Amino acid sequence: MAWFYLLRLDNLSEKTAVKTRGLARIRKGTPEDIEGLVRCQDKRSVYLNRFIAGDTCLVATINGEIAGHEWFCSGDAYIEERFLYKIKLNSDEIYSYDGFILEEHRIQGIWMKFKVDLSTLMASLGKRKVMTLIDYGNELSMKTHLRFGFYPIKSVIYMNIFGWSFFKERTLSPEDNILLSNPSFPSPSRGEG
Repeated sequence: MAWFYLLRLDNLSEKTAVKTRGLARIRKGTPEDIEGLVRCQDKRSVYLNRFIAGDTCLVATINGEIAGHEWFCSGDAYIEERFLYKIKLNSDEIYSYDGFILEEHRIQGIWMKFKVDLSTLMASLGKRKVMTLIDYGNELSMKTHLRFGFYPIKSVIYMNIFGWSFFKERTLSPEDNILLSNPSFPSPSRGEG
């Protein structure tokens, strides 16, 4: 069983994109970056398939070496790789997924730099909103996204029984969003019955 949230940011603008710190430079990734991406996470065939599918990769470099990446889908839908959950996107949305920063470069402003450069990517694609997925229990990521302006729109519980996938979805209300902004997550039983 797994539990995750879908979050949305309604308008990624220069106002949202605050000043960032750190030495990292962000640029669009290409298939030629595959070795640097694999040094981050050993997912060579996954990365190659993402490039083939037309997804966009932003990479963070420090001294010419890839220190992290974040992927984006700008199509009509994205099939989440772990659970095969279909995330439908509105025409003005982009889906942000698989952000990863090497441990030695975390908490140095790279995540914020990805979000700043995302505004340029979105403008080039005619997108205004960002959707992302946060696993239940990942409080640091949830708090960071909420502070940045994201808000939860849906909770999803996933179960795989004898090879069959089942999803229980729940659209979240503003009251639920207040609960999620508190220091600890609500238990799976709260409002999921």
